[in-house]
Amino acid sequence: MSAAGPPEINPWTDEELGFNQEQANILDPPVLNNMQQASELRRNREEQALEAVGDETWYNCFSIPTPEWRQRRCNLYMHGTAALIVLLVDTPGCHIPLTTWLSVYFFLLVVETMTVEYRGRMSNSPYYQHHRRARKIIQNGMVVAKEICEAIWVIYGITLYYSDGANGCSDQNRGFIIIMAMFLLLGVLKLVLFLIVLGIMIYIFVASRFRKRKARHASVAVLRSIQKIRY
Repeated sequence: MSAAGPPEINPWTDEELGFNQEQANILDPPVLNNMQQASELRRNREEQALEAVGDETWYNCFSIPTPEWRQRRCNLYMHGTAALIVLLVDTPGCHIPLTTWLSVYFFLLVVETMTVEYRGRMSNSPYYQHHRRARKIIQNGMVVAKEICEAIWVIYGITLYYSDGANGCSDQNRGFIIIMAMFLLLGVLKLVLFLIVLGIMIYIFVASRFRKRKARHASVAVLRSIQKIRY
């Protein structure tokens, strides 16, 4: 009797194959070969991404401006100056904090401009191109936090605009009231759009989870049927 050869060892982990070890052994060698090539290609890309990162850390990218930084910096100066000017102006006959509300809204525009700029810097950063999950968490966190603050401030502005204290504001402060009404309209439109986008994202996420779960169950059923046919 000839000696039995060494047992075949499957070098693939469950995470790389997407199946457990018993299911992976059912696959044909060409399929495993394709998985091996895909895994090697993925590792090569990760190594290239790590080489591109170099010594860059999570905060270095914030000092590298985007090509749109010059225009955004002008917007920052304009909104910041408007916030200071409005805050220092007196509004006689107005019994609501009109200038304070406008000043804070201009400050929120400053925060929005900086958020857009920092998101662009993170997208251009090799560090965050490699750490994609951290980039998505930070970027989406900045947007959500800013939108929530703006929504709260818009709702507060609506209560001020329709309160009894705002009755005498339009007589002597018509310009500020018009600006406030424009900001409120813009804020309500953005709030509605934000809720629509949030609902679409939740729907896509839930549908994707159900689709992946259904595909996983279908693949397991196919592998079990193949195993029954062979044995």
